[in-house]
Amino acid sequence: MGVIKDTVTGCTRECVTIWHIGEVIIFELKNSSARRKVDPNTGFELLEL
Repeated sequence: MGVIKDTVTGCTRECVTIWHIGEVIIFELKNSSARRKVDPNTGFELLEL
């Protein structure tokens, strides 16, 4: 993940050696059915549209 020339790398969860998913969301929809659900493969809560 990065901004301009700076990057941040590493793990956001204990015991995870690399990031599995990088996610940036700009959400401006009304009445959207988007929800976060646990992905069985990674254990992360991913946005499902």
